[in-house]
Amino acid sequence: MTMYHVEPYYKFSNSDVELPNSMYPLKSIYDFGEGEENSPLVELERRQERILQELNLLKNEVETLSARYAPKSGSRQVTRVSTANTNWLKNGVVHDIVINANPNQPPHSLFVLYKLLSEQCTCAVAVHTHSSIKVLPFQLSECFGECTTKRNKAQIMLTLIWKDVTRVEMVINPNSQTPIQGEANVGRYLARLLNPAYDADDIIRATEIDNWIDLATNSFLNGSSRDRTAAIKTLNSHLGKQDWLMGDEVSLADIMMWSMLHQSGQEVENANIQKWNKACGIHPLFDKAQGLL
Repeated sequence: MTMYHVEPYYKFSNSDVELPNSMYPLKSIYDFGEGEENSPLVELERRQERILQELNLLKNEVETLSARYAPKSGSRQVTRVSTANTNWLKNGVVHDIVINANPNQPPHSLFVLYKLLSEQCTCAVAVHTHSSIKVLPFQLSECFGECTTKRNKAQIMLTLIWKDVTRVEMVINPNSQTPIQGEANVGRYLARLLNPAYDADDIIRATEIDNWIDLATNSFLNGSSRDRTAAIKTLNSHLGKQDWLMGDEVSLADIMMWSMLHQSGQEVENANIQKWNKACGIHPLFDKAQGLL
C-alpha cells in the first residue's frame, strides 16, 4: 500500500538513450573542410614557416660574419706584428693627455705604459701638484725622472696632476669630452695608442685581458676581503700554468693586475703569485713604477 502514486520519472521503453563515449565532444582539428583555409591552425603553420625562413637567413648572416672576422691562424700567439696603429697621430699636432691622480693611491700602471709609449713615440711629460695636496712625497714629484723633450717636439704630451680625487681621471679634450675615470679605463686607452693596440689583432685575447683587468678592479681595488681571497686563488692557480697572465711575455693584464694588487695592500703568500710579482719587479718595464712602491 502506497500513500502517493507517482508516474515513473523515466521510461526506456519509448526511446533509446545515447550514452556518450567522451566527456566533451570536439570537432577534430585535423579534419579540414572547404572554407577553413583561415583557421587558427593554418595560420600557425604559416607563422612557423616564416620564422624558419627568418632563422635560416640569420644563420647565413652569422656564418658570413664568422668567416669575415675569424681569428687568423696563430693569432693567439703573443706577437707584435700588426697593422700600424697611427690613426691618432697627426703631423705637427701634439696629443695632449691630462691625468689627475691621488698620491695616496698612485696608478703604478701609468708609469709602465708611459715607458712603452716612449719606446714607440716622442713623448714629453710634466708633473704638477694641485692645491688640494698639502704634502707630496719627493719620489712622486720626480716620478717620471728628467724629461728633455719639449712640448712642441712631442707627439704625446702627458701631464700628471697630483690631486685629491677619489679615482684616477683622464681628460683628452676638456671642451668636448667627459673625463674618463678609473685606472682600468685609463690603462685601456693608453694601451690602444700602442702599436699594436692591445685589442687590435685577436678579439678573444683582448677579451681575456679585459677579464683580468675587471677582476683586478672589482676584487683588489673595490672588492671585499672575500672577493680578494677568491681573486688570489684564481690568480695563483692560473700563474701555476704559465709565467705571465697571457702567455710568454708581459701584457696589459699583467701591468694592471700588478698595479692594483700593490695598491690594495693585500699580503700575498702564494708561491705562484710571489714568483710572478718578483718577475714583474725585475722586468725593465716596471723599473720606474717599482721605485715608487
